[in-house]
Amino acid sequence: MKKIILQHGDVIVESVNCIPEEAKCIRLDKGARGLIIERGEGVHVHELQSNDYNELCDLIDCYELNGEMYFRVKKSNIKITHEEHGTQIIEPGIYRKNIEQVFDYEKMESTRVGD
Repeated sequence: MKKIILQHGDVIVESVNCIPEEAKCIRLDKGARGLIIERGEGVHVHELQSNDYNELCDLIDCYELNGEMYFRVKKSNIKITHEEHGTQIIEPGIYRKNIEQVFDYEKMESTRVGD
């Protein structure tokens, strides 16, 4: 079962029961202060951060399957930050990152919201 835990601009973080077995482990790009989970249209990024930058890669496991990102937060004190959306805390658990969609009724299609 999926449950939206937080919305951080156009990024939606959903709680999931497990990471699919077929998902491949990935390494996130290192940003200025954390691990980047989404890049905005400009220079702003959504980053996962902790109090100890050097320990961060050991606290978060990231996976990808069919273009969807899953991540496991192993310890508290992990936060998601963005220059325009502030900071929110992510508790230990398993999550799926989603991007907010907007539906264009003239074109009859949905597209990702740009941040």
